[in-house]
Amino acid sequence: QEDHYFMKHWFFFPLDAMKEKIHEDNELWRYWTDKGYVTGTLGSTIDYTAIFDVIKQQMRDYNIECLLVDPYCATPLYSEFEANIDIIEVNQSMKYLSPFVKNLEEEIYKANLVDDNPVMTWMFSNAEIYTDANSNIKIVKPNGDKDSPKRIDGCITSAMTVGYIKQQLEDGEIDLRDDKQRADDLEKMLSELNI
Repeated sequence: QEDHYFMKHWFFFPLDAMKEKIHEDNELWRYWTDKGYVTGTLGSTIDYTAIFDVIKQQMRDYNIECLLVDPYCATPLYSEFEANIDIIEVNQSMKYLSPFVKNLEEEIYKANLVDDNPVMTWMFSNAEIYTDANSNIKIVKPNGDKDSPKRIDGCITSAMTVGYIKQQLEDGEIDLRDDKQRADDLEKMLSELNI
């Protein structure tokens, strides 16, 4: 459906951290990993190769035109992908991201988000909205505790994605018509112009 956002999230973490994550974070990490909702990688640090492999597969499977990234951690992505795809930095400041979060909030209220990953359900249960004096909003961890083990990363990437897509739709940069609709519209336009 045109008004729905069908989302697919991938989450990665080092398998060496599994025991700690289960005890300090959420006991479901092992279950989520076993079911494929989370990808465990070997070692104790983030394995960018595994992340890059998933991105490359999605680029092969879908007509992906750009990657949206947090500028803070974009360097590895630039090194790997900038020759093959547009990389768009999404500023994480509250003022810049606020419209993206408001767009996401609106689509959630309309029940327009479709994502079957249970990790996302957990992350949204962790998320809170903080509003500043200028009515800018941002997604924060419970009670604004930055050190909380409760994760909200998927909520922020959802805001980045939905906000960007809505912006592109409003600017006429995305065309949701299929080939038949485009051909029909072209024929109608030409007939109106008597061409």
